[in-house]
Amino acid sequence: MFDVEPVLLTHLVGASGLTTLHIVPDEGRFAERVGPATKASPALTAAVEGLAAANVPSTRSLTDLLVVLTESVPTDRTIAAEPFTPGPAPPRRPAATAAHPRGYDGTKHKPPKRPARQPRDLRAWLTSPADLSRILACHDAVHWTEARRALGALGHDDDAIDCALVVLDELPALPVGFVRTLLPSLRGVSRSTLRAIAARYRALGLDEEPTLRAALARLLARGAAHDALGWCDWLQQVPAERRHLSFKIVALTTGAARLQPTDLPSVEGPAGRFDVALRWLIRGAPASFVRSGLALADVFAPDHVFRDEDLPGRGDPDFDEGLVADVAAALGAPWDRHGPLAIWEACGASPGLGRAIATLARSGLPSAVQARAIQLYTTLRHEEPRPDKVEALVAEAPTLVRFLRELDEPRALASLQQLDECCSTFATAEHVRARLPAIMELVARQVRDRAGPFDGHGLEGLVVGLGARVAEALEAGDESFRALHASCRRKNDAWLLSMGLAELGRAQPTLVSEAWRRHPTKLLRAAAVLGVLGRPWARATARKLVLPTLEGVLDRTTDLRRAGRTNPIPRRLRDHREGRVALRPGQVERHQRVVAERLCIVALDDVVAAALRELRTSASFEPAGTAQLHALSIVGWVQENRRPLRRLLQDPRTLEGDDAYLFTHPATRAWLERHPLLAERLATWRSGVTLDTSVEGFGPVALETASDPLEVLRMGTYVGSCLGLGGGLAYSAAAAALDANKRVVYARDVEGRVLGRQLVAYSEDDDLVCFTPYPLGMSPGIRELFAAYDARWSEALGVPLRAADRSDYVIADILSHGFWDDGAWDPVTTVNRQSLVGM
Repeated sequence: MFDVEPVLLTHLVGASGLTTLHIVPDEGRFAERVGPATKASPALTAAVEGLAAANVPSTRSLTDLLVVLTESVPTDRTIAAEPFTPGPAPPRRPAATAAHPRGYDGTKHKPPKRPARQPRDLRAWLTSPADLSRILACHDAVHWTEARRALGALGHDDDAIDCALVVLDELPALPVGFVRTLLPSLRGVSRSTLRAIAARYRALGLDEEPTLRAALARLLARGAAHDALGWCDWLQQVPAERRHLSFKIVALTTGAARLQPTDLPSVEGPAGRFDVALRWLIRGAPASFVRSGLALADVFAPDHVFRDEDLPGRGDPDFDEGLVADVAAALGAPWDRHGPLAIWEACGASPGLGRAIATLARSGLPSAVQARAIQLYTTLRHEEPRPDKVEALVAEAPTLVRFLRELDEPRALASLQQLDECCSTFATAEHVRARLPAIMELVARQVRDRAGPFDGHGLEGLVVGLGARVAEALEAGDESFRALHASCRRKNDAWLLSMGLAELGRAQPTLVSEAWRRHPTKLLRAAAVLGVLGRPWARATARKLVLPTLEGVLDRTTDLRRAGRTNPIPRRLRDHREGRVALRPGQVERHQRVVAERLCIVALDDVVAAALRELRTSASFEPAGTAQLHALSIVGWVQENRRPLRRLLQDPRTLEGDDAYLFTHPATRAWLERHPLLAERLATWRSGVTLDTSVEGFGPVALETASDPLEVLRMGTYVGSCLGLGGGLAYSAAAAALDANKRVVYARDVEGRVLGRQLVAYSEDDDLVCFTPYPLGMSPGIRELFAAYDARWSEALGVPLRAADRSDYVIADILSHGFWDDGAWDPVTTVNRQSLVGM
């Protein structure tokens, strides 16, 4: 965006010859540089040389002089040592007649020649406006006519010549610096404009400000000369202490010369704001829109930092300050201070969005619902949607208002959350128009008569999977929506479910549509298992699925009897096919209709079997029990730490709940050699300490350190955190199971249910670093137990607890390749903060 190339202003001409004047960036400033003449203007060079041997008057001398006046400016203003005076006209040559054919009397003797007139070097007077005027006055009309014709052949029309003569008349009154730097770009302006610009020049004191003068000259030379007066007026309005910096930014920014100076924003405000606004204007953003955004920032968020990407500058935003006033009136005083800017940025990114926001602000809906609905539209800019898609969503704003009016406030808010997830699935405007009404009805059914936490990603996966057939999902009964609600209580589960449903639906939409109506629970379980593979792996697995046929299922009797599968073949039909009983044709047909209705169950079992088969290929063991199945799923889900985790699970001792693999590994032994204090008390580190007590509301609670790597892997899944299966940081759970310097503490009730967990690590400084217990919303009594356990364990190990305000610790990666470090835990501050949140 910044142009740092030198700019050639003009040629300077004087008694000493021809030179050039450049404006160059010099250590953060602009400076004038005089250099030798270039070969870019051969006509000017020839004209200056021709004036060295000029005889006045002549067409050639007048032509040369006009070329110099048109293409250059004088180096300074001087008076020649000898003022120019026109010489006497040369005597007329006698005319030839019949009597005197040689033009003089007599026939034998030629009269003596008169002395030839010596050429006058006109360059001595090039810096004297008065002398130049006298030289021009020596030429007659014939000289002028022929000279103008000669200049026309060089590309100079009559207007350029007349302008040069006007400038010559004004030269005595113009400042020297003005003539050198600004005048070359101002050729062609009227006499009154030239005088006005010169007056601004004097008022700004630019003869004493060479840096600012050079910046202005550079800008005019780059194309801003058409509004030079406006730029001077703008510069006068800028506070004196900001002129140099602001105008340097303008002069350096590519394209700034094409702007109207009246469109420029104020230079007041935080550093960098003017720069960004200038680039927005160059990219075509309307000036009124840019100014309104800066004004909003001044009022609502003076410290707001604008970025180039906040305003792509497409189209003409339908935004005005009245829109902000309407939204403010609808939402009331507690409106977020960045809300006005969010609306402004959204309107800038998506022209036409203002109509939708205005519709919502004037809808009369509860303020919380209005705020969430407006947020749904303002976040569209982060998705970089197609303009036609935005227009379609804007057109649906009245429909959205009618939809929300039919719901109470809690259900309206829940619906908007789910609609927000589903709107990101639209690729085109046609998708919006064809699918949004059905999606609204789906969302309404999902929130109806169902309370409790629910993550909208599950419904998003169903919408993506069914695509154009999304309306078929409305044919399902309430059982399907209850099953979806139960499966999406936790975000991690909903995320797995969403990926599995989306990829299965893309590959097999008929299967998903039918299973959603008839066997929703089985569909959702199969989708969750498929989602464990991640999108690319799940997509490939779903595409390889072959839907079963009636004859194919009847031939798979043995395969369908295996554990973990649902056998759709009635026992009587199996006996008939195996020859133990004989059924009539009508009975066989009736049983086969039952099997045909259950084909999707077989297909869903095939999905689970295929997903588990893919998982087994990555870990090379057959899972037995939920803990091993969870470990296998973690291997399929994580990207980081996958290889060392597979090696851990391939050790038979690990599958039996023994952590011997970790502590016998050469890397672990090498690490322990560097920590002899821990090596002496390794048994205490491996087993932890015990803490049994009673907590009000929970009864007996026991805290213990997990030594089973499979249990360690479940640290995030138990509490639904991002370290669990389906979470974005599940690799950190793998690191806790892989590294001997990391242990996990569980709090369980008498029935073995996990009430909380905590990750504890041993630092390279021989400190015990205890991380925040999860879930964050656990009872303060349980949280205090973790603090007491940490203190007891620290005492048993003989190492200090790392304070939360000391973040300079280092936790080594022994077998893993990294883990998520969310900072040492401060139990007092955390408990108090949670209490405040509860209040």
